[in-house]
Amino acid sequence: MKRIYFAFIIALPIVGCVNQPSQNPQKKIKQGIKGTITWLEGNLMPGPDSNIKAKEGKPVVRQIYVYKLVNVKETESEGSFFTKVKGNLVKKSQSTEAGDFYIQLPVGEYSIFVKEEKGLYANLFDGNSNINPVVVNKNKVTEIALKIDYKAFY
Repeated sequence: MKRIYFAFIIALPIVGCVNQPSQNPQKKIKQGIKGTITWLEGNLMPGPDSNIKAKEGKPVVRQIYVYKLVNVKETESEGSFFTKVKGNLVKKSQSTEAGDFYIQLPVGEYSIFVKEEKGLYANLFDGNSNINPVVVNKNKVTEIALKIDYKAFY
């Protein structure tokens, strides 16, 4: 009886480890977007006293809003923030403490926004005034880097 009890005690942690889901199952997406979100602020101008670490940014946890491709004409904004987006919201996700995110998406063209206190933030546009455009192709994961830099100056 003691041997069975001993074997059970030894095997339980091993079985527990085997059955645990991976730390971030989202990393296994087959199609969509993945990337990082970093926060940048302060003086990022080049010069002898420039702070290289500050230029790299700090990873942050933020909510990510994925819309079908949105043009500036389909939004309302106040300063750097979009207060109203008239496009179709496809998905919301959140980055990890390391700033990483993984979002499974169907094939298509999307606009990516980061939720901030004053509204949705995006700082990249294409030549047609589409906001932070990202293309997802069949069986591909598109990698992007989101930089929140409305408190930085260059």
